[in-house]
Amino acid sequence: MLMIMNRKVKISEIARLSGVSAPVVSCILGNRKTSTRYSEKTYGRVMEIVERYGYRPNRTSRNLSRQKHGSITILYSDFYQIPLNIFNFILNQAENYGQILNLEHVRKGTVPNCIRENATDGIMIFEDLEESIISSLDNFRIPHVHINNSRRYLPNSITYDEEGLAASVLEKFVKSGRKNPLFVLGSPVFYWNDIRKKTFLEKFKSYGLNEPVFFDFTEYQDKASAFEHLIAGDKSIDAVFLGDDSMDYRKSLDLEMNRREMTVASIGSGFSTYVCHGCQCYEIDQQNLGAMAVDLLNRVISGSAPNGPLRITYNNK
Repeated sequence: MLMIMNRKVKISEIARLSGVSAPVVSCILGNRKTSTRYSEKTYGRVMEIVERYGYRPNRTSRNLSRQKHGSITILYSDFYQIPLNIFNFILNQAENYGQILNLEHVRKGTVPNCIRENATDGIMIFEDLEESIISSLDNFRIPHVHINNSRRYLPNSITYDEEGLAASVLEKFVKSGRKNPLFVLGSPVFYWNDIRKKTFLEKFKSYGLNEPVFFDFTEYQDKASAFEHLIAGDKSIDAVFLGDDSMDYRKSLDLEMNRREMTVASIGSGFSTYVCHGCQCYEIDQQNLGAMAVDLLNRVISGSAPNGPLRITYNNK
C-alpha cells in the first residue's frame, strides 16, 4: 500500500490511478513471472504512479505472493565456528537475491524454529550439527548447504582445500631449506586436523623432509608451557606449522627464532594470527566464500541440482 493525502491506498486504487487492472499492478510490483501480460508503456505508467506517491513494496506481501520468505538462515550451536569476517559478504550477496540473513541458535535435542515452522528459504551450516537436525532438514525438504564441516563430500557442500594447504606448507619448508618440521595440530573434533595430519604423513618423504614431530595440545593441561619445553629442548626443529590458536605459542616461538633459523607457517583464523618476520600465513578469502555459499544455496532453493562439492583454496601472504 502507499500514502495519498495521509491515508493508505489499496492496490485497486493504484490500478485505478494507473488505468490498469489490479492483477497487472500486483504482477508489476511483485516483479513476478505470470500469465498476466503488460506492455513497457503500462509498466512505465504504473511505476510513475507508485514513485510519485513514494510507494515502497511490503516485503511480507511480496514474499507471500512469491511463496517465499525472502530470507536465508545460518544455524549454529557454536557461534565461533562461523568465520568472523564472513557476515558482511553473505549479507551483500543475499541482497542480490532479495534476501535478508537470519541467525538461529540450535539447542540440543530441539528442532530449530526455522525448520519446524518452515520460516526460511534455505539454511547454511558451518559445523557438524546433531544428526537429528540434518534429518529434519531432509524430512521437511528445506534447501541447505554445508560449509567447512565433515559433510564435505556432498554435492551441496563447500569445503576448504586442506590437502592443498598441507602440500603448500611442505613446499614452503623445502624451499626455505628446512628438514625437521614440527606440526601443531588443533582440536581433533574438527575434521581438518585429521586431514592435515594424514597429508603431512603421506607426503613428507616425497618432499625430502625428515619424519615430522606432532604436538597434540589435548595431551597437556598447560599447552603453552608444554610447547615451550618441546621446542626449546629439540634444537633440530627448524620449521613449525601452527594449526591451533597460535597466540599461545608466540612467546616461545619469538624466543627460539631469535636463537636459530626457523620457518613458521600459520593459519589465519580472524581471531588471532601469529605474525612474524618471514612467517607464511594461510587464509580463506571470506568474500569469495560468502558469495559461493549464497550462490550455491540459491541454486538449491531454485530446484537445480547442486554442483558441489565446491572446494575453496587457501591464500597465503
